[in-house]
Amino acid sequence: MAVIRGEVGRIADDQAAFEAAITSAEHAERWLMPKIVDGQAALGMTPGVNECLSFKHPPVLGGQLEPDNFETASVLVHFSLAGQIHQQVKDLPPGAKIGKIKIEDPAAGKRPWWKFW
Repeated sequence: MAVIRGEVGRIADDQAAFEAAITSAEHAERWLMPKIVDGQAALGMTPGVNECLSFKHPPVLGGQLEPDNFETASVLVHFSLAGQIHQQVKDLPPGAKIGKIKIEDPAAGKRPWWKFW
């Protein structure tokens, strides 16, 4: 649900703590949303390697948690888009009208890490 609400926070101090915490039904439901994942799988939508379920219309922009509002997407693209959208709307009051959202390629204009000149 953190991606839905645009929240970032520490949920565990290390992998072992995360693996212990995820065994809690409450945490598993909140963090992994298995009912939605299972429902989409039943509809034939199963993410591949390095993919996840992503929103076509993000909830922060009025999208709903409905089966037809999901698609599979690259994990990197999913989190990049969600982060950019949440950054742009974070200071708006609930229900504010949004005229436009600007999406940028995070790699655009950056030189490769190995180029020093």
